[in-house]
Amino acid sequence: MRSGKRLGLGLVAIWWVLLVLPAVVAFSPSNSWDVSPLALLMVTVWAIASAWFAAGPTGFFVLTYPFALFGLCAAWAGVMRQADLLEILLLSGGPERHEALTALNPYWMGILLAALILALVAAGAIRSLPTRSPKPRLRAIAWLVTAGCALGFAMPMIFFRAWPVNVMSLALAKLLDKRDFLATALPYGAINPRAAGQTWKASRSSGAPSGRETYILIIGESVRADRLGPCGGNALLALRHEAITFCDVVSGASGTHLSVPLLISRDSADSAPRVSSDATFMKAFEEVGFDTYWLSVQDQSIAWPDAMHSTYLPPSAPDRETLIGPLKHALAAPGLKKLIVLHGYGAHFNYCDRYRPQHALQAVECRGLGALPVRTTRPQWLSSYDNAIFESLAFVDAVIDVIDSVDAETVLLYTSDHGENLLDDGRNLVQHALATPTLWDTRVPAILWANKTWKVNHDSWWRALGANQKAHAMHGDLTPTLLGAANIHYEELRPQVVDLGRQRPGNRIRWVKRRLGDTVDGDKL
Repeated sequence: MRSGKRLGLGLVAIWWVLLVLPAVVAFSPSNSWDVSPLALLMVTVWAIASAWFAAGPTGFFVLTYPFALFGLCAAWAGVMRQADLLEILLLSGGPERHEALTALNPYWMGILLAALILALVAAGAIRSLPTRSPKPRLRAIAWLVTAGCALGFAMPMIFFRAWPVNVMSLALAKLLDKRDFLATALPYGAINPRAAGQTWKASRSSGAPSGRETYILIIGESVRADRLGPCGGNALLALRHEAITFCDVVSGASGTHLSVPLLISRDSADSAPRVSSDATFMKAFEEVGFDTYWLSVQDQSIAWPDAMHSTYLPPSAPDRETLIGPLKHALAAPGLKKLIVLHGYGAHFNYCDRYRPQHALQAVECRGLGALPVRTTRPQWLSSYDNAIFESLAFVDAVIDVIDSVDAETVLLYTSDHGENLLDDGRNLVQHALATPTLWDTRVPAILWANKTWKVNHDSWWRALGANQKAHAMHGDLTPTLLGAANIHYEELRPQVVDLGRQRPGNRIRWVKRRLGDTVDGDKL
């Protein structure tokens, strides 16, 4: 009898390990700025325990058998094929359905064998376990219901991301065609969460220009403010053109996948989804008659922009060589009023890949730098980084040269998605998107330029903008400022953001998203 009980407990333990395994292997976050792995694991354990006490031993093994088998397949596909089986199954359809089969081939015999072994383990455990008294079980269920409500209330997006809740919730979302929820619970999948019917309720005054207008947003990469000449850095790291530079701008996050969606949306840093179902600021421009363009060397899924015209190019050369051509093409297209967003690779690591040696600010022997900066090579790495920033600013200058030749009222806004760490303090941190944001990877510049025609017609706004350039700004202020420059009125959902051409920000907390649904005070970094 005792040996049978021990066998049953052993089989239960094996079953629990098999059920928890996918949470550790296939469905644990791969980025430090994603949700907390420990929090996900807590929800997984809660879900399995709930099934155990609610269904009883027999019902538990029957209920969880499909999850145990799918979890093993998902873990195997992730480790051996580097494929996200859940994403493939949810997204595939029609001609793409073969992707799920490809991820599992040539392992069908192994899957069938695993299914048989799991069935034998479940049958053996059911036969070996004694019947339980209902009272302790009911008490456990009550505690688990309370714990589940607390977990769901405290971290709803983490709750729905956790295995096996993710499989059930995502299957239901797909059945109901809730694509925004799919993208929340599966945030790096190839799903566009933006709902087509979203509106910014935009309007313009009757005195809006009737002729050509062009507004440009350039989203740079990994450029921190303190390296720029106007911000106290190298004097040569500045635009050729006269512009207004904001040096104290806090980015929404220290990683591109979080900061760019925040930059172009009405989301606040404490929003749980990575990309919301709301439309981007481009919708406001569209609603008042602008054609919108998104020209990028970065992947569409980073921000899921909703421009009318989109172009995605490989980052095979510096931005100046890659994006100027598409910019000219967009400017030459029909339409008097245009908003154009250029999303470049700027000064992203590896810095030597972002510029041509003949265009460098200073000579650097890139082959001698090593894989990552260390204290002895930091000066050379800083020189390489400054070269990448120099090329980033040269790209902005090149864009200005192009748009200044167009007969239109024109405004350009440049910012970086985040900054960069380069062994700046005793923590010896490098690059960005680390577990905790820092001063160095969240302080970015914002540069505004306008042509003479626009400045003549908007003199008071431009002067107010210049008077505010020492303000403590944040990413959330930038698209409202660009919309303000275009005199576009819209429904703003964030009470803390301002149009820097009309208002100087007061005391506020400049939140930075550390993880999905988790923020930190940017002024305390």
